[in-house]
Formats: sequence, structure tokens, C-alpha cells
Amino acid sequence: MGQLFTKIMAVIGILFLAFLFTVVGSITLLITGQPLFYWYVFLGTMVILFALMISTYFDMFTSKIRWIGLGTSLVLALLIVGIFEFDAYQTAQLETITDSEVDVSIYQPFTNNDRLATLHEEASLSLEQNLPILDGSTALYPVYAAFAEAVYPEATYDPYSSAVRMTNTPTAFDDLIYGDVDIIFTPAPSEQQLQTAKEQSVEFKLTPIGREAFVFFVNREQNVHSLTLEQIQDIYAGEITNWNEVSDESGTIQAFQRPEGSGSQTALQRLMGDRALMEPPSEQLISGMGGILQETSDYRNHQHAIGFSFRYYVTEMNKTDGIRLLEVNDVEPSKENIAAGTYPITADFYAITRQGEETDEVHQLIEWMTGPEGQELIEKTGYVPLVEGE
Repeated sequence: MGQLFTKIMAVIGILFLAFLFTVVGSITLLITGQPLFYWYVFLGTMVILFALMISTYFDMFTSKIRWIGLGTSLVLALLIVGIFEFDAYQTAQLETITDSEVDVSIYQPFTNNDRLATLHEEASLSLEQNLPILDGSTALYPVYAAFAEAVYPEATYDPYSSAVRMTNTPTAFDDLIYGDVDIIFTPAPSEQQLQTAKEQSVEFKLTPIGREAFVFFVNREQNVHSLTLEQIQDIYAGEITNWNEVSDESGTIQAFQRPEGSGSQTALQRLMGDRALMEPPSEQLISGMGGILQETSDYRNHQHAIGFSFRYYVTEMNKTDGIRLLEVNDVEPSKENIAAGTYPITADFYAITRQGEETDEVHQLIEWMTGPEGQELIEKTGYVPLVEGE
């Protein structure tokens, strides 16, 4: 009886140690932000080690078999980790397209560089006080920074904490809704952003100031040059899943998406109409004690990937040689085709304010940017003005 009790207590002790090591190891992995993969490796290793301890204690197998089992497990674990790390290394070498890669400080007004478009003569409007606070999407920062350099008094306008700031589309809408900025420069708002504004008794006023193409792109080595609008919709609805359905290429399509509320994701949702978007490729991340989060991946230039953005952003601000812009319905997304209306996915971008709450300075600035001088800066920046040539 005493021997049985001793064995039971030994098993309980081993299980307690297994539990303790698993908890401590899991917390360590969470704090250090390791991929979920390593949690599985750690858990599997713990199971094998404690199974070995139990089998040793109860003398369940010969010593040789136990050592063979342990050695085989370690070799397999090292092989699996090696494959994972090699794949992670290859993925890290892929070109990416993400807002975080753009150094927006090079477009900061009054920094004496040639990044910003300038007028051929002094602007007819000059604002000296009650300056409207500007914010907007990354892709449009060069536009409204050029407006500020033409119209605002010379000063230091930090991109993150001044009257001419740059966050991103979702944050800019939040800042406008809650009255922290006066004008934001973005594509049209999403349904969610409109709903949030409504809940706060805010109505947006959208003033078109220019036009831009919504573009799709693939790896330059991919032998795909053109898709129809319907094929794009089918891909993002999950109905076309292999490139051999739309081209001579073959391979499972990796159709990347952007976070909810971003300007390009809203443009995709509008393009899809009533059709539901498929689940995007995602990365499993361990974020603190919050557990596993499924996050939409930034575009990575895999061989079979397809991504989307706005033309100016991927051809000027975040230029990537490894991608090819696709024609849509056999029409390339050139400035000429945008202006002519022949490229099928063209949309206005806007100066957006809180309806009925604009100051005199806000009215003056918007009137100026939709006039000849503002439109000249839009065209010189690389976008398409509302009236080509003005």
C-alpha cells in the first residue's frame, strides 16, 4: 500500500512540474512575443520529457528504447524548427508594401527639398492665423503638405504633432469625428466610419479635390498582366483560387487584404459591392497576455500573391521594383487613362470636414485647393486633378 501511495505521489509530482513548466514557459513566450509555432514546439517537448520521466520511473521500457525515443524526438524537433526558421527567413526577404515603410518626413513642408510640388509663382492665398489643422492618409500627405508649404507661414510642421500632421486613414477619421483636426485628406469613408460619425452626431462634408486609380499588382515574375473586373471580384470572393483559372500560370492565389477602415480596404469593399470578401491570408501573432490575434497581413511579394493599393502610393511613395501593376479590362492605370475615365477603377479623393463647423480659414483653403493653383499642385504631385490641365 505504501509503495502504491509513493508511486501515485510521484506521478502527481511529475504532473505538477509539467503544469508549472508549461505555465512558466507559455508566459515567457507571450512576453517575448514569439510566434505561436514555438508554443506548440515547447508544449510538445514538455509532453515528451515528462512522458520519458514517467516511463523511467515505472520502468516501462528498456533504457535503450527510451534513449532512442528521446534522441528521435530531439532530432525531429530540431528539423521542424529549422524548416520553420528557414521559411521565416525567406518570408522576411520578400518585398513588402506597408504604410510603415514610408519615411513621410521627406515630404515635410519647408525643409528645402524637392520632394514637394511647388507653384510657378506665389500663391494667391496666404493664411497667417487660425491655421486649419490638417491630417490624412499616408498616400495623400505629399498633396496637403504641398498645400501647406504654398499657403501657411514658414515654420516647422512635424508630421506627427503639428498643424500639418499625418496619421493614417482610420485615425484621421477618428480625429475629425472628435474635433481634433479641421480637414482630413482621404478616400471616401467606409460604412463603419460613417456609422461612427452618425453616433457622434457628426456629418461629413466631402469635397472632391482630385482623382486616383485603385490598382492591383502581382509579383513581376508572375506571367499575369491583365484581369477583368469580374475576375478580380471572383478572386477576392474566394471563387477563383488558382492562377490557372485566369492565366497560363499555376499556383494557389494569395489574395492579401488591408486592415478594416484603411482607405484601400474600403475601396476594395466598394469594388465588391454586395459580394462578401473571402478570409485574407493572416499571420498568427501572440500579443502580450491577450493571446492569439488574427491580423490582416501586409502585402508580401510571394510568387503567387496579389495585392492592391492606390497608384501613386505604389509607384512613387513606396515604389517596389518587384511588382507589376495589372491592367484591368485590358486598360493600364496610367494618369492619361484615369483622366479619360477609361481605367475602370477610378475614384475621387477628398478634403473632408465636419459639415456646418468649418471656419472661414477652412472655407478659404478648400476653395483655393479646388481652384487652379490647388489643382496645379495636385497634378505636379503626380495625381490627376479634377479637370486635367488646370
